[in-house]
Amino acid sequence: MTKNHQKIHHEFYRRGAISLIAVFFVTLFGVMSISFFYISNLNVQMARNHRDIVRAYAMSESGLEYAQWLISRYLEDVAPYTNNQILTQENMEDMFADFSDYIAECLNGSVAVQGQTIGSYQSFSEQGLSGLELQMPAIQADAATPGQYTLRFRQYDHQPETLVITSTGTSADLNRTVQLDFAIEIQPAGLFEYAIYARDSIALNQGVTVNGYNFEPGDAPLKIGSASIDAGAIALNADVTVQGDVEVAPTGEPDTVVYYGNGASVTGDVYVRDQDWQMPIVAVPTALESAFSEGSINESDTISSSGKYESIDLGKNDVLYIDGNVQLYVTGDIHLGQAARIEINTENPNARLTLYLGGNLVGEKDAALNNPSSDATRMLILGLDSCEQFTLNNSGLVYGAIYVPDANVYFNHLVELYGSVAGRNFDQSNGADVHYDANLRNATVEGASSDINIACQPNSYVEM
Repeated sequence: MTKNHQKIHHEFYRRGAISLIAVFFVTLFGVMSISFFYISNLNVQMARNHRDIVRAYAMSESGLEYAQWLISRYLEDVAPYTNNQILTQENMEDMFADFSDYIAECLNGSVAVQGQTIGSYQSFSEQGLSGLELQMPAIQADAATPGQYTLRFRQYDHQPETLVITSTGTSADLNRTVQLDFAIEIQPAGLFEYAIYARDSIALNQGVTVNGYNFEPGDAPLKIGSASIDAGAIALNADVTVQGDVEVAPTGEPDTVVYYGNGASVTGDVYVRDQDWQMPIVAVPTALESAFSEGSINESDTISSSGKYESIDLGKNDVLYIDGNVQLYVTGDIHLGQAARIEINTENPNARLTLYLGGNLVGEKDAALNNPSSDATRMLILGLDSCEQFTLNNSGLVYGAIYVPDANVYFNHLVELYGSVAGRNFDQSNGADVHYDANLRNATVEGASSDINIACQPNSYVEM
């Protein structure tokens, strides 16, 4: 073979090998491209599935939050429980009976959710357990976000104070179900939690001191507070001292709401409450409200039994003695002349007064609501919504708790308070102090609406 033939032959094989290698890499790249395409599609699908799983979970959690809000709002707006009632099977059935109607009312009066009718409650029984059940149809939580949740409320016969709420979130074809138990708790109305509380404003004038007694080691400090967020709603004028805490309404700014005069001080904390305190409503006990009126009291007297009166008008130095466990309902006004007083007979250990006041109370110079026992829980004065004024003048004395949510309370010049006060406004003139009796925290009042809360049961959360 000549050298030219060898060269041609070698070049032929070289070019053939290069072609084979090129074909191999083209094939390899083609296979890799197809693989990358499928892997990319798989990753996209996995991302979609993960998104839908997360969205379904978020929907189920949203359902639980909505259900808790709905129940809490219902209990606050509708449930007619009082602090002396216990959640029973009967009143829980009453709750379920109108709960579906309440849901419809919350949803702008519609009896359907997105075209689906809200069903009434039904009885159920399974696995040896029975109770009541209410199901809500699918709700789309956000119009801009695909996904929905359905709710089921259950209350078992053996634990009527507990609601079991199941929420199923759906996104695409994926479902996620979670369940949580909520306890409905009735907390006695705390009418006297504050040394001073006002719906609008508190004005403590020159030299006033707010302190307390009957505190045990570890007790929370006394507190004063207002529901107003206006500038200076809590005015601590010159040389005022609050030996405790000052609470500001949730949306208020402490530096704005609390005014400090020259030398004024707070020994505790000044802080913003987590939530509004809704002043409980006080109603006259039915037996007392429907009782026959015994007219008016216009002179010194001793009362040892409960009764209903039109008014009390005591002249100078007159005394109305309370000598028993007495509830009084005064539909009109109370007037205490100079040095007149309503007084607990402390020689009788059972003597105490709960006064339901339908009108106003005005006391002249040295008038007193006297309780020589120094136990403020033995004299409780409760104003109805028609009580708009509560005024004591010049060196008056109060040994008790005053709860008059709609009244303006004025203590003019040297009026001393041992107990607590809550009203629309409170104005304490100079030279007299407020001494809070910590025993009032445990005082209960017949006819006072209670706080009803719904709280999740510990360790009850279940993913199903």
